[in-house]
Amino acid sequence: DPNNPDSDSDGFSDGTEVTESTDPNSEGSYPTRELTVITPENGTTTGAGTYPLGALVQLEANPELGYLFDNWTGDAFGVSNPLSLLMDQNLTVGADFGQDSSDTDNDNLTNYQELVVHGTNPNIADSDGDGFNDGLEVAESSNPNETGDFPTRILTVISPTNGTVTGGGTYRLGTVASVLATPALGYVFN
Repeated sequence: DPNNPDSDSDGFSDGTEVTESTDPNSEGSYPTRELTVITPENGTTTGAGTYPLGALVQLEANPELGYLFDNWTGDAFGVSNPLSLLMDQNLTVGADFGQDSSDTDNDNLTNYQELVVHGTNPNIADSDGDGFNDGLEVAESSNPNETGDFPTRILTVISPTNGTVTGGGTYRLGTVASVLATPALGYVFN
């Protein structure tokens, strides 16, 4: 229609549709642009697809457990999440995710270590409630998720001649242990 710049009323002028090799007489045929999302590690992104030319598209990055969104890569940049993109050209976008290195509960384990490696609660310093914080238990090779498994120390007593010593054994870290030396008949404790 020479009197109508948009013969099919699809929002694109006939001239644009001819330039873009779409049909200016078909409402279902209009210029599009492709948004390709590079599959990220340690998270997902939403928003990939084919969009009408000039559309404003929302792209969102979602980190996996223990990770945080760092930044956009490819044809997008910055740290805004979600991100609005104008589809004026074909775009390829990626997202970077990094380990959550914060230590919310101050137990000397990062949130990544707590969530991914040890399965502990990053908001509670002593996940199993046994009196030892998670970081100390990991450092001591005890299980921070098991109340009955905690850091220990071994008190070894040397069997003396002419008497006995009691009190040796395995103790919870920080326990005050009592040791008793009993001399044999005719001897004194030195």
